[in-house]
Amino acid sequence: MTAPTRPDGKLRVAVANLEYGGLSEQGDDSAWRNSMASLLDWSPDVLLLQEMNGRAPYRLQAHLWRTATSWA
Repeated sequence: MTAPTRPDGKLRVAVANLEYGGLSEQGDDSAWRNSMASLLDWSPDVLLLQEMNGRAPYRLQAHLWRTATSWA
């Protein structure tokens, strides 16, 4: 993947707090999907995520992988 060239030459960095990985206590990921859509629309060069710990037992490793590969 080639990073987009910014006309102004600036680096765009985003920091997001997902609160439990964007998962509800029941495992609903609609908050995660909304957060990812907003972040992808903004198209940062670097994304820093906080509280990406998820909620057990909702396949945390798979959720982490899905989040990481959303940018590929």
